[in-house]
Amino acid sequence: MGMIRPPAIDLAASPASVPARQPRPREGCWFTPAKAGSRRFFVVGQLMPAFTTDYGATIWQWDEQQG
Repeated sequence: MGMIRPPAIDLAASPASVPARQPRPREGCWFTPAKAGSRRFFVVGQLMPAFTTDYGATIWQWDEQQG
């Protein structure tokens, strides 16, 4: 029996930033300027948390440094 693979994701078409409470379009490290030290790994489809701060809306950004 073969391994089941998720569908391929076109990284060029995947957004580099996504609002909180939305599913992640790709697996990897994301961060938000709304909270210091927020960088962490998320899987595809996982909802990103929102933070209540003076910064404003929580927008998660794809970290180009995936390591």
